[in-house]
Amino acid sequence: MPLCASNTEISTYPHPSVPLQFFENAVRYYQFFEIRPEGIPDVLEAFVDTRGLHHSMRQIRSRSWYLFHRFVKFLRPKMGNYVEIVLGSIQDLLVIQAELPAPSPSGTDSNISANNSGSTFDSQLYLFEAVGMLISHEAIPAEKQVKYLEAVLNPLVKGIQENMSKEMYNPEDELFPLQLHHLIMAIGSVAKASNRIRNLVLIFFQAFRKLQTAQPVCNDLGQWSSSKLPKSRSWFLRH
Repeated sequence: MPLCASNTEISTYPHPSVPLQFFENAVRYYQFFEIRPEGIPDVLEAFVDTRGLHHSMRQIRSRSWYLFHRFVKFLRPKMGNYVEIVLGSIQDLLVIQAELPAPSPSGTDSNISANNSGSTFDSQLYLFEAVGMLISHEAIPAEKQVKYLEAVLNPLVKGIQENMSKEMYNPEDELFPLQLHHLIMAIGSVAKASNRIRNLVLIFFQAFRKLQTAQPVCNDLGQWSSSKLPKSRSWFLRH
């Protein structure tokens, strides 16, 4: 059924529920693609375009990020030929832009508001983890793995460095530690899936060394996060 659906372009039907159901079925019947891998490119194409990961509706886009992660995880051994084109197609989605939780309506638990605001970022973490799984694929030469991972991590590391610079640091700005939190979580999600690439230890170390040398910032982050950071899932606790 998944192969038939991809060939007949059912996923292009304009109603927003149709492509999402298409992706749900592709993940549910992933074992079909293990014996018929020729159907994988059609599903990946649908995932990375405006039917899925780039959909205009936030709810569908976020759900597609999670389903894409599952599809990649289940069929990772079959993904070697598609890593480069997939990474190029989703590079624009690997940008971290933190948002403060919306003010809680009167009588509403503030934790609910924080969790709702964090749900989109939580879904984005699945995307970063999927990227790590693709980059660390055994079929990718080591030099290309380094190149791909640097392309993903360098903007995150740069974001940490810029946020911790004296010019930008403002302990009164609630968005500052939230953005920093998101950047670190994104790096962790990539690292979780690509921890076999020993050549890239220095790239990760660069970010965390910057954190260690900015102790006042870290102290403010710790004080702020205990009460104001949304309770998003932690990458090292998910499995």
